[in-house]
Amino acid sequence: LHLWSRRWPRALAHALLPSTCALCGALGDAVVCAPCHAHYVAPRRARCPACANPVGLLDTGLCAACLSAAPEFDATVAAADYCSPLDQLVLQLKFGGRLALAPWFAQMLRDAVLARPGLALPDLLCPVPLGPRRLVERGFNQALEIAKPLAASLGIELGARLAQRARECVPHDALG
Repeated sequence: LHLWSRRWPRALAHALLPSTCALCGALGDAVVCAPCHAHYVAPRRARCPACANPVGLLDTGLCAACLSAAPEFDATVAAADYCSPLDQLVLQLKFGGRLALAPWFAQMLRDAVLARPGLALPDLLCPVPLGPRRLVERGFNQALEIAKPLAASLGIELGARLAQRARECVPHDALG
């Protein structure tokens, strides 16, 4: 009885407010349905371990760009390519306030991190801060909204206020 009493509010909310896939609009339980996830996210591409740019299937090391000029960082993880239609989900979160997408992005990043064997997890996750004006305009920091569930799912400490933005930036990707 106790387990049922904890689950019924969620079941009722789901029945009254069904979720639709952010990509195709199909009814379901997830922000992105399984077929859309399989089509747009699941096909993992071979990537350079340093910059995460796509490489050939048989390439096992750094891409030509990273070999010619080593980056100032150790590794980059990409959950998917930033292209249509996934790029629109980023814009919906960032400029459209669709905060339900943030945990989904965190899950995609977690899965990509865990798919990299031997990749050492960081001790601390520090989201990129917004400037004060932009934070007031938007009402939330999308990087922090993704970082909170990502840090929790990976068991990494979150340094939400560790960095501070030194100057305001002009947005270059806004929903039109």
